[in-house]
Amino acid sequence: MSAKLKVWLLAAGAAFLATNTSQAQTTDLGAMIDADRAASVFLSVCKESADRDFADAEAAMAQVGVTKKNAETGSVYSETEDLSFRIVEGPGMGKSCSMVFITRDSPELVAGALPILGPFQDSPLGPMSILEGNIPVVYVFQNLGSGADGPFAHNLRMLSVRE
Repeated sequence: MSAKLKVWLLAAGAAFLATNTSQAQTTDLGAMIDADRAASVFLSVCKESADRDFADAEAAMAQVGVTKKNAETGSVYSETEDLSFRIVEGPGMGKSCSMVFITRDSPELVAGALPILGPFQDSPLGPMSILEGNIPVVYVFQNLGSGADGPFAHNLRMLSVRE
C-alpha cells in the first residue's frame, strides 16, 4: 500500500466510520441474501462502475434487480433480497459505492465468501482490500440481534479509485 494511500485512509477514517452503518435499516424487504451472491452483486454494481466514479451504478443496480429508491436517503433497495446500495459523497473521501446486506451468516462465514474481493487487511477504516486498479474495498458488520445468531448487517464499501 502506498504512503499516499495510507495518509488518505487516515484522513478519511472519521468520516467513513460516521456513515458506514446509517444505510443498515433494511428490514423485512426480502429474503436474506447469501454471502456469495452478495459479493457477486457488489462487484457487478460497484466494480463495473468504479472507473467512471460510479456514474452508472444505478443502471447496474437495475440489472441485478435493485430498483426501489428511497428519495430521502438516496439508498436503492431490492424488493426480493434484503440488500441496498447507496452512492455516498463523503467529506474528504470522494465518492464511494456502498452495499448493505442482511444475513444470518456469521461475519466469519461472510468473510470466507469475500476472497474474490482480495485479501483483507486491517486499516483505520476496518478490514480493507485493494482490488486491481488500486480500488479500496472496506468491510464492516453489525450484529442487529441480541445473540450470536444475528441477524447481521454487512457493509461493503468500494471507494473511488486512488492514485
